[in-house]
Amino acid sequence: MDRRTKESLWNRFLRGSGFSRADETQSSYEPVAPTDEGTVRMRLIFHGRVQGVGFRFMAVTLARPRGLTGWVKNEFDGNVTMEVQGPGESINALVEELHRQRFIRIQRVDRERISVDTHETTFRETQ
Repeated sequence: MDRRTKESLWNRFLRGSGFSRADETQSSYEPVAPTDEGTVRMRLIFHGRVQGVGFRFMAVTLARPRGLTGWVKNEFDGNVTMEVQGPGESINALVEELHRQRFIRIQRVDRERISVDTHETTFRETQ
């Protein structure tokens, strides 16, 4: 198979997945958590193409090594809700890394600071 055929097949795959080259440039990243304090807990609602693209799996995979706790779940309206707690810089690093994922396209993040849950021990997917 020559190079042009491979590129053509790849482009058809990307179009079928809803991904386009124009999507590769992310909107400017805005921090979601305060960075000048210790542990914070944030409720984040992600809008965009965030379901069916491995968002929850990646969130868990990226949050646990950072020592973050909380949960992530799909909503019926197509958004993803996350409650995450830990240092503000770690939360911001998690969201920034989610922005960089290949098929995830975050258009907007609604954020709300909520009270810390001192009994939580891990980050998980929930229903």
